Amino acid sequence: MPSAEIARTREQINFEKMERAKFRRIDGVLPSGRWVNGWWVNEDARIAFNNEGVEDAASSWLDTAITEKVPPVNFVFYFAYGTKMDEGLCNEMLERLGLSKLDADMRLIIPAR
Repeated sequence: MPSAEIARTREQINFEKMERAKFRRIDGVLPSGRWVNGWWVNEDARIAFNNEGVEDAASSWLDTAITEKVPPVNFVFYFAYGTKMDEGLCNEMLERLGLSKLDADMRLIIPAR
């Protein structure tokens, strides 16, 4: 007999991890008019992930990445493989967050296998 509990996907588990770690999802228009879709941001931790990165990330790697101690002058932006690492976008997001004095540190996520 099949289990009454529906198996959660890696994406669902990763999204729950983001919420528990106090990341909030940002969707909206930046000052330049560029649309931002599905960025998970924690201003206090100074870390952000694009939505595709959270979907694709290995869950064990994500556990470490969301608790990283970022240098006080940086804001880390994680991108999924296949998405454009865009410094202009990162700088616009920092401006929107009121953190424009920080340096954007762009990185790729470690995907699940």
